[in-house]
Amino acid sequence: MKHTSTLLTTLLLTFCISVPVSAAPIVKDGKATAEIVIPKDANPIVKAAATEFQGIIAKMSGAKLDIVNEPTGKVKTKVWFGENEMTKKIGMDLKEVKYDGYKIIVKGDDVIAAGVDIEWYQHYGLSEDNLYRVQDKWLKHTGHNWRSPMFMEGLYNQCRERDASRSLGFHDGIDSTGTLFAAYALLEQLGFRWYMPFADIGQVIPEKKDISVADQDIKSEPAFRYRNWSHWRGCRDEAMWFKSLGGGMSEFIFFYHAAGRILDGKEDPECAGKVNGQADFRVPKLSGEKFRSTFMQYLESANTFYPKMLPYVSFNQPDGWSTIGDEDVANGWDKLKERGDSGRYSDYAWDFNANMLERYNKKYPGNQQRKAFYAYSGTVGVPTQLSGKFIPDDMTCVFANTTAYDHLNPDFIGIMKEWFKCVKQPEQFIYYDYLYDRGPHRNYPPTPYIFTESLKQLFKNVTPDKCQGFLLEYDGPFGGMTKPENQNTNIGCPAQTHLMMYLYSKLMWDPKVDVDKLLAEYYTLYYGPAAEEMKALDQFGEEIWMRRAPRRVTASSGNFKEEDVTKLFDMFGKARAKTEAGSIYAKRLDRLASEMEPLKRLFVNLHRKGPTIQAGRFAEDTKCDGDFTKAFWKGVPSYPLKDMFTSAKPNHISSTVAFRATPTALYIAIDCREPKMDRLHDRTKARDDSGIWSDDFVEIRLESPNGRMPVININPAGAIFDQDTTDPNVANLPAFYSVTDYAVKKYTDKWCIEIRIDYASLGALIPNVSAPWGMQISHQRLAGDKPEFYQLSPTGKAFNKNFEMMANITTNKR
Repeated sequence: MKHTSTLLTTLLLTFCISVPVSAAPIVKDGKATAEIVIPKDANPIVKAAATEFQGIIAKMSGAKLDIVNEPTGKVKTKVWFGENEMTKKIGMDLKEVKYDGYKIIVKGDDVIAAGVDIEWYQHYGLSEDNLYRVQDKWLKHTGHNWRSPMFMEGLYNQCRERDASRSLGFHDGIDSTGTLFAAYALLEQLGFRWYMPFADIGQVIPEKKDISVADQDIKSEPAFRYRNWSHWRGCRDEAMWFKSLGGGMSEFIFFYHAAGRILDGKEDPECAGKVNGQADFRVPKLSGEKFRSTFMQYLESANTFYPKMLPYVSFNQPDGWSTIGDEDVANGWDKLKERGDSGRYSDYAWDFNANMLERYNKKYPGNQQRKAFYAYSGTVGVPTQLSGKFIPDDMTCVFANTTAYDHLNPDFIGIMKEWFKCVKQPEQFIYYDYLYDRGPHRNYPPTPYIFTESLKQLFKNVTPDKCQGFLLEYDGPFGGMTKPENQNTNIGCPAQTHLMMYLYSKLMWDPKVDVDKLLAEYYTLYYGPAAEEMKALDQFGEEIWMRRAPRRVTASSGNFKEEDVTKLFDMFGKARAKTEAGSIYAKRLDRLASEMEPLKRLFVNLHRKGPTIQAGRFAEDTKCDGDFTKAFWKGVPSYPLKDMFTSAKPNHISSTVAFRATPTALYIAIDCREPKMDRLHDRTKARDDSGIWSDDFVEIRLESPNGRMPVININPAGAIFDQDTTDPNVANLPAFYSVTDYAVKKYTDKWCIEIRIDYASLGALIPNVSAPWGMQISHQRLAGDKPEFYQLSPTGKAFNKNFEMMANITTNKR
């Protein structure tokens, strides 16, 4: 986005972005005075550097620099990208550049920007040929129903750009891209900033008719060699945003929950621990010879499947692992009483890790591979076997923590420092962080996501002499890729999360960078006339975040209070008042406002007067068939429907409802006991026929935390009338909302409804304590002598009145 205002020019001059005295001219009076030179056989990283530089310069000045394969003599200045025979002749040498760093040399008419570029997938012989439909190839290769190693599952192209013409040509998350870093560094010298992944509103690009690059000879190297933002990207712009921040890695490292892969296919019950006498494939029997020998087979299979042996091996525990089998408990491996939650299974896991190290090195003597293990969840504490000892030289501890919660969990900093005592070299420690508070995983209320002080403290504790780098996970967007506004992003709430991701990235490259100076520049350049107001809003947001209170927000508890809503939007209103409608600053605020909008309904939802009902959790979905005797509904409590006017439970009939929640959908089971089945009114047979209201029917009226309020009516004949006039997507009109899976089943003495409500269809998430779903279930009975009306939470009036009487449906999901 090009900005022409005098204000922006003034702001850039404030931050010392000015025309150099001795410099190579790039653009003069809006005309190109330079050309970009790259070899014909340049690698895709160099090509991307050239096109990015060309594009941004064009946005700054209106001048398009030609990209050529050798100097043409038509212009004075040559801008060279990458180390090659031509740039070596004029002084570029990367031999002394560490990791994926870069050098920039500007002298006379030559501007050279080059860095360490390594295409790691190409280096190890990985391509679409051996990774496409990899699970099929893996099953054929191993002969076992094991899940393939994680990075092989389609990550050969981490960027999900839909436009083939904008393809990166390299792996943005894994490849070393020093030349691209150099290109962005040059652009930053000219005033370019990229704060948020959406290029149209996230970039700061000053307008310049004259552009020159100062004479210089600089070298820049990242302090941490491993800076991996681990997630796929929604589009090219999002991928290049991470590159502009210095994201990447200087050696091929990819960790995954390897030990769980032999359990995912549920092939061999001997590898699983027994819980209550039954094999549970969520529980690895790490102590068992069968598990250990099978896992060794798995690692051997990986080594023979890859074109080359990889530099890292993962011994890492299964994802979400939280318990051990009965036999291992009896043998004393559960150390909850002695070690607490953080060290509960540390000794158990280390016994496995040490044994696998011995087996692996015996199988592959003299191998140079590093063996990774997680310090994660119940294994985050240092095992007692390592007390006063170092971990073996060829092992790497991947220590998992959530920096944003350090003020709530100060013990984790102490535990991390205990791990530091066990490592000799930085190669033996990687910090694994989670930024999961703005997306489906945690679904925290969308307040400003600011924890600058915790971030500063992290980089005082985690230094390059102790740690080789960071693996960072962030959450995806609400509603997934089905929502139109999410088509080009895979970052949850980017208007709120981008600042912490920006600062984190800058600190990974240079932990000594002045964070306060970066923040001052950010507010001035990004918010312009609303800088002070937005700085104040973020400071209040950090105050909210840093409160020592639970992250589960309820009507009466949690770190976010009802009065905070008013204050936040008052502050936001002051910022809006400072910006001109339609300006780039207003557009940035509009994006933030859209993400914060659910806050306005948060406490309205939490103040419902109906009962709070916890939906039973279940790992897998089911097909709706109206059969409540199946295992899916076993043990789930049911709740009676009562007289709408008197709240009394009827004696002559019984209507009950039960709820089940899976990771993707909420299921509702409604059981209508009916002594007069032959007198049911169910004449309506067609979908969306308003005649259904003259029948016996059940009405499901719900309210998601984001304000969607679908209404679903179903009669005993299976006719359904489903609608949602709150759907913000007008393209769905007039069909509104449609249920995709439901069933009605009649018995001799009752009729039953089973229905699935997909979260994604409402752009909503699994119900939880901080974001419960409102729910009203109503039953109109006409089979008796007179109309009767029953409800889950009686309103005293009508089915479509007193919505505050809705029940709150939650789960134990955070």
